[in-house]
Amino acid sequence: MESEREPATVSPRETETVSPHPTSELCLAAVFLFFGACVGVCLFFGHPSDYAWLPSCPFRVWSGLLCPGCGALRATHYLLNGQWVTAFRFQPLLVLSLPVLVLFSGKVLYENLRKTSVALPFEKQLYWLLLIIVCLFFVLRNVPLDCFDCLRPPVIASHLPSEDLG
Repeated sequence: MESEREPATVSPRETETVSPHPTSELCLAAVFLFFGACVGVCLFFGHPSDYAWLPSCPFRVWSGLLCPGCGALRATHYLLNGQWVTAFRFQPLLVLSLPVLVLFSGKVLYENLRKTSVALPFEKQLYWLLLIIVCLFFVLRNVPLDCFDCLRPPVIASHLPSEDLG
């Protein structure tokens, strides 16, 4: 009579795949941090309209409508310089979403450092809520009513087409 053996259980730790080159992940993270720091320094010291190499929003050029991200570079410039109200005028969604961005960035950092997955309460519902908010923001900022002016970035005179009055 053969004795029945229970199947061996494998812990989740044993099934995780370990990157053969953990230093490559660190190098990639360092490159992104360096690039982000360079962009941050450029935006801190100079207004985005000062940089001719920055492209215009392709969606706005193509359609004439404001995308949900229009005004974000200028808002980031003002945020880095401590001008929160002006940043809010250029991109209210960015300013209001900063706590959520910090929460999700902290979650990703924690998961990568601890090599584990963390589920936030109502995380799936939060993703759907954020998607709905971004879509509403996109639609409402393009509705030509005065009550939605606060959702549109202010017009900067240097970005208006110049007219030859001569």
